[in-house]
Amino acid sequence: STNKNRSHELGEDTKQVLVLAVGTARDMDNYFIDTGHLLIGLMKLDNPQITQILKFYHTDAQTIIAATESLMDERLDERLNDD
Repeated sequence: STNKNRSHELGEDTKQVLVLAVGTARDMDNYFIDTGHLLIGLMKLDNPQITQILKFYHTDAQTIIAATESLMDERLDERLNDD
C-alpha cells in the first residue's frame, strides 16, 4: 500500500509549539515568527523527552528560554543600530 493519499497533518505537540511560538512573538512585539520563537515554544511545551534531554546536558527550559530571548534582543539591537 502507498501513503500518497494519506493527509499530512500536524501532530498535537507540533500545533502546541506553533501556538506557543506565536504567543512568544506577540509578547515580544514581533510581527514575524523565527527560529528563536519556535525554540522558546518548544521549551515551553510540557514534554518529558525534552526535559530528559535538557537534564542530560545539565540545563533546563528556563535557561534556554532566557538565553534565546537575550540573543534575540541582541540581534534586534544590532539591526536597529545599523540603520
